[in-house]
Amino acid sequence: MAQGEIMTNISEIHITKTIMNEFLDDFIENILDSDIVIVGSGPCGVAAAKYAAELGHKTVMIERNIYGGGGMWQG
Repeated sequence: MAQGEIMTNISEIHITKTIMNEFLDDFIENILDSDIVIVGSGPCGVAAAKYAAELGHKTVMIERNIYGGGGMWQG
């Protein structure tokens, strides 16, 4: 190790806490401070979010899946 370098042990819990803290900061700043929160990114959710944003509302859309589209992808 070069002089001046500092190595430390770090556990998975410390990394997870850091990630969650960053997420929560973003959540509070962008979601809780929104005018409108749309739950679900199906066709109606996307249309509602787009319309609200076009009217000038600070709009956030939340989707439980890692992809948008809602029921369009389920048969």
